[in-house]
Amino acid sequence: MISARKEGQPLLWQCQTIKYKAMTLSNTLVREKSRTSAATLEQELQQLYQLIAPTWPLDRAVACNPLQGLEHLPFEEAARLGRSYFKGYCLPPIWQLRQSGIAPDAPKAVQALPDEIDIAGHRVSIAELTEKMATELDERQVAQVRPGLLANALSRLKLLCRTEGAAIGVNQDLLTWLPAFLDEGQTSWPMPGREKGFYLTVKSLLRSLKEGRKLTANLPDSPTEAIAELLGRLEVPQSQQQAYLRNHLLALPGWAAYIKWRSSQKDYAPQQAAPIYLEDYLAVRLMLAQKSSSATSTAPPAYEALHSWALKRTGIIGNIPAEDWATLLDCLARAYDELRINWLVQWESQFQADVTSKLARQRTAPKTEQADFQAIFCIDVRSEPFRKALEAVSHSETLGFAGFFGLPIAYETPVGKTVKSLPVLLEPAHQLQQVPAAGCAHQEQPYRDGTQLLQDLRKAYKALKYNLATPFAAAEALGLPAALLTLGRTLFPHALARLRNSGRQWFRPELDWVPDVRAGQAGGIPLEQQAAYAAGALRTMGLTRNFAPVVLLCGHGSETENNPYAAALDCGACGGSHGGPNAAAMASILNDFSVRKILKEENIIIPDETIFLAGQHNTTTDAVRLIALPELTANQEASVQKLQKALQAAQELNLAARAPKLGAEGIAQLMKKRADWSEVRPEWGLAGNAGFVAAPRSLTSGLDLDGRCFLHSYDWQEDREGKVLEGILTAPLVVAQWINSQYFFSTTDNTAFGSGNKATHNVVSKVGIMQGNSSDLMHGLPWQSVMKNDDTLYHKPLRLTAFVQAPLGRVQSIIERQEVLQKLFFNQWVHLRVLDPETGEVNVLLPDGDWQRSL
Repeated sequence: MISARKEGQPLLWQCQTIKYKAMTLSNTLVREKSRTSAATLEQELQQLYQLIAPTWPLDRAVACNPLQGLEHLPFEEAARLGRSYFKGYCLPPIWQLRQSGIAPDAPKAVQALPDEIDIAGHRVSIAELTEKMATELDERQVAQVRPGLLANALSRLKLLCRTEGAAIGVNQDLLTWLPAFLDEGQTSWPMPGREKGFYLTVKSLLRSLKEGRKLTANLPDSPTEAIAELLGRLEVPQSQQQAYLRNHLLALPGWAAYIKWRSSQKDYAPQQAAPIYLEDYLAVRLMLAQKSSSATSTAPPAYEALHSWALKRTGIIGNIPAEDWATLLDCLARAYDELRINWLVQWESQFQADVTSKLARQRTAPKTEQADFQAIFCIDVRSEPFRKALEAVSHSETLGFAGFFGLPIAYETPVGKTVKSLPVLLEPAHQLQQVPAAGCAHQEQPYRDGTQLLQDLRKAYKALKYNLATPFAAAEALGLPAALLTLGRTLFPHALARLRNSGRQWFRPELDWVPDVRAGQAGGIPLEQQAAYAAGALRTMGLTRNFAPVVLLCGHGSETENNPYAAALDCGACGGSHGGPNAAAMASILNDFSVRKILKEENIIIPDETIFLAGQHNTTTDAVRLIALPELTANQEASVQKLQKALQAAQELNLAARAPKLGAEGIAQLMKKRADWSEVRPEWGLAGNAGFVAAPRSLTSGLDLDGRCFLHSYDWQEDREGKVLEGILTAPLVVAQWINSQYFFSTTDNTAFGSGNKATHNVVSKVGIMQGNSSDLMHGLPWQSVMKNDDTLYHKPLRLTAFVQAPLGRVQSIIERQEVLQKLFFNQWVHLRVLDPETGEVNVLLPDGDWQRSL
């Protein structure tokens, strides 16, 4: 047989071997290149992660600025970038700004833009369009007209976000994997292998599928190395990798934000049992992106609104060159941004002028006569109207202080749960045990037995409900009582709540549990440290003399039914912890005569007859319950009864003022909201917040601030070195800015930064909320927390303004020392007004660091 092979030509099997070796060498080089780039990739990933603000789980919700990763930039620049990254309105839309009642100034940007431009032979006036924009544009009315023209125009402006890996299919896959992996007890069948970590678990499970074996083939076990290799497989150019990874990271920003929080919690049991990090998340996304051939091109919603409105307003029909339309959209977008930021500043200036004028009129000497009692409330904006009501119905003095009362503690509850009872900015320095309050020790064992019985019943019910074999039998057995319960919760919620409360008391007695601060083997706080915390708290709020016979330390918490966002109404800073336990702990410290002896040496003299009490303010019902009452003398008993009557009168007065704001016909209907399982708006929370006041109560006493200001007591005369003010500005003010920013962005775009409609919420994995049965993890406030109805704002989206009474030089030196304040003030995330008590001037801090005199 004559071979057709020419001289020197390899045999067929040799050709195949050479080809295989070449492919193997090529793959080896790709993997080697991936390995060498993994080290630098890690640094780039850490920079990307800074774009995401963490999101806490539902039961420990904390307010946070969704643009926290851009706070190093001026607010206007951050708003533009945020619009591109998060596809949302980062400035109030025009339809919201019109509700300010302010006629906007003409945008300065128009002066730098052409007067007219030519579009397909039509002369279009930019100035005229901008003028009409303020009165006509409604960003909610977007018609899908000529989408091809919009896409081509935005392509020329390089504003289209092409996210091949963030296509719909990849998101849908992740919305299956993430809830299963992150589940904290909602499902009865947990995902297997979670202890290996998210990337390795998904990779292992995918290998059991035919299609999955192809996706996971030859991928390293390190998620960072896998990302590097997958970028090569996906043929992402080096110059585009950062943007590509950013688009992946922000494709589901809610889930990414929760993963960021969870990955930082080393002592969080679910994270220890099922570890997950953002590199795991990105590696899985890129792994799944290999099977996604579709690409999505999304535009910022503002451009869609401008495009739709401009087509209608200009009336141009026929063929429009994409280049001309791109020029028009670019001009309109620049004018649109300038119009809105100017309008926002005018709105903020109106609020600032109103509050400043009120404060300026109050510059009188504080009252010197002793009050019947003093009450110290959290700086929460809901405390401000209640404090005003309490002072109106009694001869009292109120003060404002951070609601954890300066105690960096965590405590273990009777059921074994550890509660970090302090702002998330801090870590607990003391681990305490909760013990029964004085006089309640004899009820401890019945309480524990009743609690255990209730827990066992609850577990049994959940086992019947979620086990695959028993739900139908449970429905048959429990159908009638469940129906009666549902009927009662719907028609008679308030009465049923009282009945349920009585039923719980039948199982277990009610008693107050307080953190045990006594130093001992089980923990506690050393005496010297107790005195230091007491002195720090008293000095910070300016209460170092003129103590009343009774001083109430009042924490706060909310009360609602069937509300996944209950923790968000409790406190915006402390992860849903109520302030009552901290108040009780500080009250016991201040009632200790050993502590008072140490304080006396520091010139803080508390009279022997003065007694400190702890209370809990229910912000839904405005009821204040005194907790852990100590033994009282006859005179103290009379004073406490007077206090309780004043608190009840203040409750009724404040409820009457709050009822119309919540659409309630009277106090009874308002009280019903706490127990109504269908109520989507049990209270307004911190909606309306816009100001932060650090000053003596004499500066705000009697003023109607409409529940819009955080009130922190501060006496500049007791703080010569400025250390107290420095602490206020770098902790409580920062937390107030987090809260303000969350409300701000949840209002400007509730879809991108809020949680949407409560009526369609579903709890997922016991960690968060989804809209419907599949969505991103919602990571802001619900629509019902910021809007009265579809067309009317309740929360006014204004940046926070701080009003500080202190010498200007003192404030300036603090800002010069603190980078966090420079970032917030100079970048205009927070405005600052300093009311100088020595000169009587009001000074405004400008972005360049200069001061401008106001009023």
